[in-house]
Amino acid sequence: MLAAARELDAGADQDLELTPEQRYIRGEIAVEKAQLLVPELVQSAAQQLFDVTGASATSKSKSLDRHWRNARTVATHNPAVFKARTVGDYEVNGTTPEGLHSIGDARTAG
Repeated sequence: MLAAARELDAGADQDLELTPEQRYIRGEIAVEKAQLLVPELVQSAAQQLFDVTGASATSKSKSLDRHWRNARTVATHNPAVFKARTVGDYEVNGTTPEGLHSIGDARTAG
């Protein structure tokens, strides 16, 4: 997460004299790498909430299930398989990320 934030900061740093494409690539790859890690961590934290608090955590009045649901929604909204493909294609082949943020007939960034 901090690495992604640093890359986004670097993309905005005029002293680095990066081209717009370099700014885009650095930011996009950093964010996609973070999106590969964060959903698993958040889902684990939500699961641990239930492990620690026991059966009472499932009480409707506490509404703790929303944390697990929100974690699953975010993880599903940003499918890791697409993020991994983009990062891998960039790292192995130097392919510029397309900026596809949906499945189906998505438009490319640019």
